[in-house]
Amino acid sequence: MDVPQTERTDAAGNPLRQIPLPQDSLGRQEPTLAARGKRAAADNLHVGSRTPELFADELPPVPRERLGAAERMRYGLRRWGLPAARVAGLLTVLILGALVVREAADGRIFMLQRLEMTGDVQKVPLARLKEAVEPAAAGKTFFTVDLKAVRDAAETVPWVQYAAVRRVWPDALMIDVTVYEAAAVYEDGRLVSGEGQLFSANPDEGSETAGAPTFRGEAQAVPEMLRRWRRFSGLTEHIPAKITELELSDRGSWTLTIESPTIPPTKIELGRDANGAAVEERLRQVVEAYPRIVEIMGGPPASLDARYRRAIAAGKVNREQVAEYLASVQAVSAQSSARPSLGDADGAADAAAEAEASSSKDSVDDIEAASAADDAADAASSESHETEGGAAAR
Repeated sequence: MDVPQTERTDAAGNPLRQIPLPQDSLGRQEPTLAARGKRAAADNLHVGSRTPELFADELPPVPRERLGAAERMRYGLRRWGLPAARVAGLLTVLILGALVVREAADGRIFMLQRLEMTGDVQKVPLARLKEAVEPAAAGKTFFTVDLKAVRDAAETVPWVQYAAVRRVWPDALMIDVTVYEAAAVYEDGRLVSGEGQLFSANPDEGSETAGAPTFRGEAQAVPEMLRRWRRFSGLTEHIPAKITELELSDRGSWTLTIESPTIPPTKIELGRDANGAAVEERLRQVVEAYPRIVEIMGGPPASLDARYRRAIAAGKVNREQVAEYLASVQAVSAQSSARPSLGDADGAADAAAEAEASSSKDSVDDIEAASAADDAADAASSESHETEGGAAAR
């Protein structure tokens, strides 16, 4: 903006130019720097007080040794930007926290009152878990309980594979349980997990153990037996039959037993892996030849031996054993079909059981008919031999 000028002269008569101070929008002159400093110094001093009112980063003009104890404390707090009220509140919180920790350490508060669990309660009931971890958690508080000791105690419960323990405020423990899934039964009564681990548990508490196979062999070979069983099962399902027993001898020879509703327990000798030929290839040959073997022999053979290079040895058909087995299957199927249906799924299961029973009955009739035909053929052959002998004697 335009600044008005005033004509003045100095002692020599020379004209002088004088520029007035800047003005704000209201026409008032703005104070100079010196005036601002004096005003700030006046505002920072309390009239009648021994100590000045300071900003957080300024020092008082009064020497520190001339101040009293309370004033020195007040001055120190202000120097670090901590009001006295805030410091008092912080000290109160610290004192109360120390009291709470001491009471908790003495066991007078925060005693453990509850135990919660997540996992398969059918295999691991909560009552059994509480009984196992009670010695490790008895008399402990929320702060003093040893979580590792509780976890180790929980993992001693049958069916428990892993356990994770955590605190739940203010007086509870939460145990997350991971249970085993049984894939087979070992010969000494222990169970085999899906990872090939042996563990002790009641087989009746696991629904998956009803049709699980039995492993026979050395304990350190269980993981290999589990791997081979899965391979063998993929082959025998084409018969169709399932493996009920798998054995690995000390010499590395494999023997398995298959079974189905129409096939009694049949032992198959596979031998050892030799000359680059795996036993899976021998079992594949058995599966491919099995229908023809049954057709030629007139029934399922008692045993099969695939250890030969270019042949499969089949045991003689035990017709009485086959007939008894099929009759037992028929009786079990009849009992299953007699149960009341509880829905569409149960109705489908009953229908399948009836069909299986009918198939088993037909198989029994076929076996009995074949047995009768064999007896008649044997009688005719005997009579023929007797006739020829009599004619020769004459």
